[in-house]
Amino acid sequence: MNILGAAEIKDRVRSFFKKGHKSNNKLYKVTHDGHAEVWPMTAKHEKRWNECDNSDQHRLSGATSNYNIAEQLVKMNVGDRSGNCGEMAALSGYYALKIHFIKPELIYIGTVYKKGDHAFCLISEDTINSKHLNFSSVAEFTQLQAAKAWLIVDPWLNTVCRADQYLLESGNKLNEWTTDGKRVNWNSGSQGPGWYVPNGEYKTEFGKAPIKLMPF
Repeated sequence: MNILGAAEIKDRVRSFFKKGHKSNNKLYKVTHDGHAEVWPMTAKHEKRWNECDNSDQHRLSGATSNYNIAEQLVKMNVGDRSGNCGEMAALSGYYALKIHFIKPELIYIGTVYKKGDHAFCLISEDTINSKHLNFSSVAEFTQLQAAKAWLIVDPWLNTVCRADQYLLESGNKLNEWTTDGKRVNWNSGSQGPGWYVPNGEYKTEFGKAPIKLMPF
């Protein structure tokens, strides 16, 4: 798998969800408690608002594994499709397996837990040693020598890169979103659950959050 193959997976996943409601944790120009900063909304911002609301009503339940999540997703009615980073990561792994014929033992789902609250798909050239499946932070994860050979597929962040560049590339995307007026729903901020500017404390905590890699 190379960067072009990883980008094809990312674009395929984003196209899949674009036909439905996409995610329920991104909005444009809203206050912390979810009220519009400017009224009336632009057509683009209102569309995202409606998609977010509809996405909430079509969430998966009962999945027992990341593979099972992906299986449920591909069986959903096209108009009902919705998902956040976890579902998008799972579908990325599924496409890597089913379309690009990557061996399952080379596909991993990375969970950025605690305050990071995120997930992505990782594709490796070799099975990853068990001692390299847990990291104290995203920053530590990117500094591992082996990360230069790992590919990150992150449709939620619209990012594909080598793992050693993940902190940089994810930060660039969060900066871009902030410039565009986008807000992310986050439960671990200093003001409690609500909508946050992407390149503020969410970006800081993302870089400090631990990562666990789980075989697909």
